[in-house]
Amino acid sequence: MGERGDAGDSFSYHSGMQFSAPNRDNDNSAKKCAKDANGGWWFNDCQQVCLTGSYENGTHSSSGIVGVQWFAWKGDNYSLSMVEMKMKLAP
Repeated sequence: MGERGDAGDSFSYHSGMQFSAPNRDNDNSAKKCAKDANGGWWFNDCQQVCLTGSYENGTHSSSGIVGVQWFAWKGDNYSLSMVEMKMKLAP
């Protein structure tokens, strides 16, 4: 995983993690990260980035688990309004 740009690296924290969904908990947390975030992701001990969470209308005071987050850029109390994730096969 990786990122390109000046928003900081929030992906490294999730490197090597299995995908978790609300009905399948594969993270390293005692919490149910995917269920709490309302979306699946490659959670570690919850997240530094989650592009599949529920939108929380910009700045919010909810738990750091909710929202469409990019921690290194906006912190855990800001939900991004739009993201684009692209994937390509490794060589």
